[in-house]
Amino acid sequence: MRAALVMICLALTAPADAARRGTRRLGGAELEPLARAALTAVLPEGVHVLRLIVPPTSVGEGELRVDVASVPPNRSGRFSVPMLLTAGDGQPQRLAVLAELDVPARPIVARGATVSIIVRRPGIFITARGTLQAAAAVGDSAQVLTAGGRRVLVGQLIDAQTVEVSP
Repeated sequence: MRAALVMICLALTAPADAARRGTRRLGGAELEPLARAALTAVLPEGVHVLRLIVPPTSVGEGELRVDVASVPPNRSGRFSVPMLLTAGDGQPQRLAVLAELDVPARPIVARGATVSIIVRRPGIFITARGTLQAAAAVGDSAQVLTAGGRRVLVGQLIDAQTVEVSP
């Protein structure tokens, strides 16, 4: 499966009094590293930021900080993700960033695949063979029939060959 590209759009609200003294105008290139770091910090592991377009904006004096107010869902598509830009002790303002993300497709394990079943309990570690009862992606919940066909267990598919059953 190919990796999906996701475009994320954020809304920008500049302060009404941006022209007042004590403000400075920053270009998108100056804000891009801050926005990239903030977005990368909240994205799930494996998701890569390919490109960011940050519009220029006016900010107050002081150290700049960018925060992501809401994490985008980990799926393909377009999302509106609010980010806040704060300069020094000033009021945060909404920042608009166009982000292109690479969301890699998770490998799908087919129904009927033979897997190892791991059961961990305090003081106990059991392994067995089993068969997936439905196709599942790594990280998803999976039903597995034990090798003797006696019992269906539900666990998490942790890689293409292993299902871990939790208490």
